[in-house]
Amino acid sequence: MQKDKSIKLYTMDPLWVLFLYPSFVCVLLSGSFIVNSVVLLAGFALLKIPNKLKIYKKMIWKVWLFGLASIALCALLLWVWTERMWTKAQFPPAWFEYIVILLPGAATYFLNYHFALKRLEITKPKRILFSLALAVLTSPYLLLRPYYHFVYDLFTRS
Repeated sequence: MQKDKSIKLYTMDPLWVLFLYPSFVCVLLSGSFIVNSVVLLAGFALLKIPNKLKIYKKMIWKVWLFGLASIALCALLLWVWTERMWTKAQFPPAWFEYIVILLPGAATYFLNYHFALKRLEITKPKRILFSLALAVLTSPYLLLRPYYHFVYDLFTRS
């Protein structure tokens, strides 16, 4: 009995998508900026902060860059960890995908609470809630998409 070698499966980390489609970086960066802007402005409105636009212009860059930095750092750490733990023929377990969401969220919360929102004149409980809202609403939920379907489609197209 002969093995059918017509179908090949490859694994691909989400980082490789950026190398295959470099223009996708612009979509990711602008999408992240828009989401951070919406969450930041909604938080200002809910907390009834005066001079929203003036404060927004000062804070959006910190919030956005801290979010990107936490996602990039966690993605790098998780990528190194997965390269050591699994062979190229295996997929990570399901619980691993939730770590990919929780780690950047925790890092975003810490950075926003201690650095980005530190000079905002609100009470400590409101700053905690605002940082938590930024962390929860801007976490990389796109990484929950199973990428092996994307990879299978990418490499099996004729």
